[in-house]
Amino acid sequence: MHCHSKFDSAQMPVLDWYSYAMSPVGLQTLLAGGVGTSKATDAFDSFKLILEHAFYHEASFKTPFQVVKGVFKNSDSVQSKSLRLAGLSNSLVTDVIRSAVRPVDAVAPHEGGYFIVLPHLTEDGARHVISELHQRMTEVIKQAPSLEFTIVPRLEAERLLEDA
Repeated sequence: MHCHSKFDSAQMPVLDWYSYAMSPVGLQTLLAGGVGTSKATDAFDSFKLILEHAFYHEASFKTPFQVVKGVFKNSDSVQSKSLRLAGLSNSLVTDVIRSAVRPVDAVAPHEGGYFIVLPHLTEDGARHVISELHQRMTEVIKQAPSLEFTIVPRLEAERLLEDA
């Protein structure tokens, strides 16, 4: 390629620099929609498992936990403008939320927002996390979404475990 000569491509030898083959697991992943495309129900099932363990820890070890709910106030207006933009915005918001919470916290999307379980935190700790979430949103997202976070009352958290 660097000798500046011209050759007939049909007479040139073929040389594979790299060769890839799809494994059976890779093929299944591709047919299921690709990597990183877990369903929202899978994320919520994982969230419910962590929430259930938070209840067990609270009962067994007297360790507090909090559940925070984030609800979009303008999701309909964003979706009406562009579904693609709404999807990209949700992905960015999810990344920002996950970067603002601890690795032991669980984040799950739900219709119109997010649930976050915060093990081993008091209400004051949860309020601090909410403040951090708002600050991170305004720092990272140019036009921060109107996402309102509230601490979920205990009975509502219990009902989340009952939801299918």
